[in-house]
Parts: sequence; C-alpha cells; structure tokens
Amino acid sequence: MTTGIAIPQAEKAAAPAGWIARHPLLTMYLIMFGVEFTNATLYILYARGVISFKTPDSVMFIMSILHPAVAAAVVTVAISGRKGLRELFSRFLILRVSGWWYVFILAFYAIDMLAGNSLNAAFGGAKPVIPVAGDPLWQIPIKFAVFLLFGVVTNTEEIAWRGVALPLLKARYNNALMAALLVALPEALLHAPDYFVSEMNFRKSVGALMFTIFTIALSVIFAWVFLNTKGSLLIVTLFHASGNAWSNLLTDDSIQPFYYSIAIIVIFAIAVVLIYGPKTLTRQANE
Repeated sequence: MTTGIAIPQAEKAAAPAGWIARHPLLTMYLIMFGVEFTNATLYILYARGVISFKTPDSVMFIMSILHPAVAAAVVTVAISGRKGLRELFSRFLILRVSGWWYVFILAFYAIDMLAGNSLNAAFGGAKPVIPVAGDPLWQIPIKFAVFLLFGVVTNTEEIAWRGVALPLLKARYNNALMAALLVALPEALLHAPDYFVSEMNFRKSVGALMFTIFTIALSVIFAWVFLNTKGSLLIVTLFHASGNAWSNLLTDDSIQPFYYSIAIIVIFAIAVVLIYGPKTLTRQANE
C-alpha cells in the first residue's frame, strides 16, 4: 500500500537553495522558533515592564498563524520547487478516504475528554464543569462546527509537522514511529515560552513533562492518521481543529481530568504501534 506521499530529495536541489535543501528541517525550525520565540519574548518583556512597546495583538496573531505554513513553503520550494509546493498544498484536496476516518477524527477527542472526566469522578476527583452541559442538544453541533471551522482556518501547523517534517524523517530513518517521535520533540518545545509567562495558563498548569508526554502520544496518532489517509493534510488539520473545538465545549481546563485523558491517549498510541507496527504505522508489511 502506498500513502501517495512524495518525498523530496534534498541532495538534488538546485544550487541557489543549496543550504536550505541540505538542512530542510533545521531551516523550517529556525523560522518557526524564531517567530514564536520572538513574539513570546517581546510579550514577556512587556508584561514584566522591561520594555514599553507592545506588539499589537493582531500582528502577533497573524504571525503565529502563518509562520508554520511559511516555513514549510520555504523549505519545500528549496527542495522541489513550485511543483513541490503545489503538491504539498494539494494535500488539502485529499478528502476521499474511508468515512470511518471522519468519524474517528471528529469523535476521538470528545470520547477522550468525556472519559477523562468520568475517570476523574470515579476516582474521587471534583466534578468538572462542562461548558455545554446545559445547552440544548441542537446547539452543540452548531457550536462545534463554528469552533472547528475557526480551527481549520487559523491552524497551519499540520503543514509543517505532518506535511514536511514527518515525510522527511520517515524517509531518512525508514521508520514511521521514529519519525513521529522526532516530530513530537520540536512540536512540544515550540510551546516552551508558555511556561515563562507571568500569568497562569493551561500548559503551565499541566507542566512541561505531562504536556510533552501528551504531545509525543498525539504525534504517533497523528502520524497514523496521516499515513493511512493518503497523506491528507485536510484530515489531520480537521483532527487538530476537532481537539481544540471539543476542548472549548467539554472541558473547563481542570488539570486532573486532563491527566486521565492523557493516559487514554498514551494507551491508544501504544495500541496503534502494536497493531499496525512501528515501521509504517499502516497495514503495509512491517518487516
């Protein structure tokens, strides 16, 4: 079985893009981390009174949205030109996959969050406040659809992580699990500035270790989804957006239920590896 993923060959890149073509992931990470950490540093310095200039929120928001796509595009053009760039973004048009994948990506996080809440309550934890608990049933899918659409429009991370990094690493190591694990490390590190802001936020409350475990397990699941849906960026972007959407509807950012949700995700990721095999994470032979 083929995933239809075209793996660009950096060593064949044209001379003008030589350095980027030889160091595609380093280049992509330098751009992404440069933008993210610059934004975060300016924000932290302003919040602590070190500088008086505050970057407009709209500018920071736009930069945070666009930098993964820009970084992925720069690397892809350097490696395989405009043809490669068209191929990369054409992956948003891959939507003819089994309907079960749509059911999975839209329902997985809801089941995980509700199970986390239930396990927390079963073991004596405080009952969390579910934001949509008192809403009429017909309103829930509408709210979910609105949050989902917002997430799809404003999230370009999957273009970088699954569109560029995962295929390059899988080709380099000939092992899908290794590639997924290596994608997870910079993906988790990109959010490191959250741990240094003065005010409390969800990642800071969860802690760096647990958030990293969460990211690693999810990276395996995302790789599994991506590789089994013909390399569809639409599917993994919907999957990412679904998680953010359900978190707005089903959680109140309580930490303890989230720990149970992480445990479920870790168990699911391990099951994926055991069932599908670490080499491809697909039905393809894992010799």
